[in-house]
Amino acid sequence: MADGLKAENVDSSSICFRSDDWLRAFCGGALIRETVLDYFSLSPFYDRNCNNELAKMQNIDPSRVRCGWLSLLLHHHA
Repeated sequence: MADGLKAENVDSSSICFRSDDWLRAFCGGALIRETVLDYFSLSPFYDRNCNNELAKMQNIDPSRVRCGWLSLLLHHHA
């Protein structure tokens, strides 16, 4: 789990993440497909050891990393 959360003792169902400043600065107030993972990486739910982070640091497509955690955008409204 993410840096500030420990899975064994935290009820994360009441935790919410939103960064209005980031949304205004990078997305005009709304998330878009190309920036959603960058936004998610700021949340307390993001695992810095996940495949997304490895792919980002290596500048490759996350689907090319074959082991570990991967966060995916499953539903997108245009």
